[in-house]
Amino acid sequence: DDWEMWADQINGLVETASPRGDEMSSGLLDAVVKVYCLHSEPNFSLPWQRARQYSSFSTGFVIENRKLLTNAHSVAYHTQVKVKKRGDDRKYVAKVLSVCREGDMALLTVEDERFWEDVQPLSFGPLPRLQ
Repeated sequence: DDWEMWADQINGLVETASPRGDEMSSGLLDAVVKVYCLHSEPNFSLPWQRARQYSSFSTGFVIENRKLLTNAHSVAYHTQVKVKKRGDDRKYVAKVLSVCREGDMALLTVEDERFWEDVQPLSFGPLPRLQ
């Protein structure tokens, strides 16, 4: 089955991505969240009306200070944003804190304390040297 072969290849990449073994890979995966968003784009011709709502999903990841980093286009014209952790069936309401369209990044947070239980944020490494 093509699906099973593809899944095995992805699992192999995840398992070999870390020189420290499965412990590190599992921690990396636990920091990844699924972002669910309802969008309603403005109607610039008729500003008192909004376009029909549509939904999308994307990924993000947990960073320091109870923040989530995702793509700006993932939450563009959002009306509601929810996030889901790996291994947890609950969706938590997220709040968009900041959007940088030029860099295609958005910062989110979740106010529900249960979301932050057993979550290890990813940390950024040093900046590369520029020549």
